[in-house]
Amino acid sequence: MSGEILGQDKSENMVEVSENKNKGITASPAGDELASGRPSLRPKAAKAADPFFSGRKHYPALDGVRALAIIGVICLHFGGVLTPEQVSGLGPVGEGIYKFFTHGAWGVDLFFVLSGYLITGILLSSRGQDHYFRNFYARRTLRIFPLYYGTLLAVLVLVPMAVGHVPAMISEAYKHQAWLWTYTSNIECARRDGALFGNFLHFWTLAIEEQFYLVWPLVVFLTPPRWLLRLALIGIVAVNAGRMSFIILQWTPGYGWDPVTVYNWLASLTLFRADSLLAGAALAVLQADGTLMQWRGTFRWIFPAAAGAIVVFLLTVPWLVNGLPTPVVAHVTLAPILFGAGVGYLLTCRADSWLVRGLSVKPLRAIGKYSYAMYVFHYIYLPLEVRWLPCSSFERVLHDPLLGLLAYYATAIGIAFGVAFLSYHLYEKHFLKLKKFFPERAAAATAAKKLGVRS
Repeated sequence: MSGEILGQDKSENMVEVSENKNKGITASPAGDELASGRPSLRPKAAKAADPFFSGRKHYPALDGVRALAIIGVICLHFGGVLTPEQVSGLGPVGEGIYKFFTHGAWGVDLFFVLSGYLITGILLSSRGQDHYFRNFYARRTLRIFPLYYGTLLAVLVLVPMAVGHVPAMISEAYKHQAWLWTYTSNIECARRDGALFGNFLHFWTLAIEEQFYLVWPLVVFLTPPRWLLRLALIGIVAVNAGRMSFIILQWTPGYGWDPVTVYNWLASLTLFRADSLLAGAALAVLQADGTLMQWRGTFRWIFPAAAGAIVVFLLTVPWLVNGLPTPVVAHVTLAPILFGAGVGYLLTCRADSWLVRGLSVKPLRAIGKYSYAMYVFHYIYLPLEVRWLPCSSFERVLHDPLLGLLAYYATAIGIAFGVAFLSYHLYEKHFLKLKKFFPERAAAATAAKKLGVRS
């Protein structure tokens, strides 16, 4: 799952959009023009502020999108422990719901797109201000590291010390914990097997995002604004070209490598998963340039086209081609297009549209707010929860397999939310208070005042 986007807090889920009506200059959400004293890259196109963003500081709909992503991931993992006999006994509707959530891993790509968009917006808004790198990495550290390293410390160090031995549930992660401490577990997953990390397997997504953020702030800092969009698009093409070369070789008789190895490479290495992050980054650049609204029509047809291509691909291509599962091909190749267009379309919707209002309902907003901790914790304690609260127990109490499955999923989401809520308010938010010492938009705000732009 995604790591960094899971770590966004409300103060960072924002893009500042202001307008100087007299001069016809729009302050980009990224704010780099303000920080440098230059006007928007395309002033004429920027005159019409995006309806969804105009005058808004926080966007609840993006919390709702995060909620959908984490719900998919949790249901995927908890559904993964059901036996074939249990699945067959769910009935047509229940089995359909179960199969739907077997694609919950797509939530990871959705997190990546959101993460690339939001973080790139923050980086652009910080361009030109003092301590650009210090402030960015300090704020990232305060949001991500306390929970990440606190969890590793508690589970892999304190628990074995307390019980006097390494519990079987964490034995694999304990033996290979160096990869976890260094945010490189995805590399080891690609080299060998994700099962090496047991209940910390899902940390590979956090590793990918951390590796991306080691490089991307420098890229944004050094690249002229007019070239940043082109660079992101070139990166997307390059990632897909590299990925497809491996896939084509794997599908060619007499060529290819061990299919398990190829699968691990495609699924786990940042090199082959960065296109989702770059798709989000491209959206942030378009927003900063004031031209995102011009792409609304394009997003509207790309999204259903990508969804249709995925369906056709999965229905027509054999499950295995030369040992490589074809769903992973559709997943890693089409998901960035699907979610990039979907998020892009959402960002151009009016605040009163049915889509924005639907994604802004309070339950989804709440889940989205605590999605980072929900992601970190849920897979670690999953063996305990399914032992104490198996799906079969809900079926027995409710006397209906379908209702039992729904209650099982809802309980998994509810417990994850409760644990994350406590983690945030008892632990994480105390670190977040230190962010005030590392402002991310001070220069942009100061420049806006000098230009007479309303904020």
